[in-house]
Amino acid sequence: MAFLKLSGIEKSFGGVAVVKSLDLSVERGEFVTLLGPSGCGKTTTLRMIAGFEIPTAGEIRIDSRDVTYLRPNRRNIGMVFQAYALFPNLTVAQNIGFGLKVAGRSAAEIKARVEEMLAMIRLPDLAHRYPYQLSGGQQQRVSLARAIAPSPQILLLDEPLSALDARIRMTLREEIRSLQRRLGVTTVFVTHDQEEALSMSDRIAVMNQGRIEQAGTPGEIYNHPKTRFVASFVGELNTLQAEVADPATGAMTVGGAQVFAALPIADARAGDRRAIALRPEAVRPGAPGDGGNALSGVLHDVTFLGPVVRLHVQIGEARLVADVFNSSGFAPPAQGEPVVLTFRREDVIVLPQA
Repeated sequence: MAFLKLSGIEKSFGGVAVVKSLDLSVERGEFVTLLGPSGCGKTTTLRMIAGFEIPTAGEIRIDSRDVTYLRPNRRNIGMVFQAYALFPNLTVAQNIGFGLKVAGRSAAEIKARVEEMLAMIRLPDLAHRYPYQLSGGQQQRVSLARAIAPSPQILLLDEPLSALDARIRMTLREEIRSLQRRLGVTTVFVTHDQEEALSMSDRIAVMNQGRIEQAGTPGEIYNHPKTRFVASFVGELNTLQAEVADPATGAMTVGGAQVFAALPIADARAGDRRAIALRPEAVRPGAPGDGGNALSGVLHDVTFLGPVVRLHVQIGEARLVADVFNSSGFAPPAQGEPVVLTFRREDVIVLPQA
């Protein structure tokens, strides 16, 4: 049985439904991310797990115990907020030990646990500083240590990195994931950042308009999106209009050229119009391999992105983007030159009808 289970969760504010018939299971020790745009219901869902909001309908269970209507302080949950939420009048050590003090732990136990947490977040020399004396990254480390110090059953992270600059975000997300694995704490993470979700999660639940559109591993979400929204929201995407030629063989035509998907096209008949999607890294210039697809076009532009060279190729009325590794032997064609782009059948994503 799942360690954290949300069943039929709904939440309305003033008659407006913001979370709708949501089901989610999280295994013990798993790192699950709720990913979606602003207003999709992900933070409201997290707040219901924490007990800060009560569901309009549905049930929340933690380790088989019904906690749907329990107060936050009776759920054994640690929470890290976007805005750090440190007590400005308490030192780093006092902030970290606050939850332990409220729980009635002895002074010696609090001191030992705080020292352990300071070592874990690599800030052992800052115990006596106040929050205003810390950088944003240091404050978020302290916030994380404060949430972990009481050994919660579940750790909730509400966009904890969004207020930090890119370099600190990258470092902290690696540290958070490393700590989570080491401690084995069941974690639910909320973000709108695809890269964070893909790099940190065991599983991702992509939310849209109050519902989970797809849940799966990062590889499943990225490589095999099940809805148009998931396909377009997670990662860069090329989209082309195609006409189904033979749904059984996955055959389609794009601008007069024949293209094949790896699998039969479900719920389609010959002559139907379907959108197909291709990730930029799946498209490359050159001759196709055995059984591969090819489309001819004209180079519109080239963008250098450090390790990647991005080719913008005009194919009829559509423009495809192809990402090529910037190796020393690669020389992109000149603007206006003809280009053949190739891609495997397995990389063709046939999007469901709108």
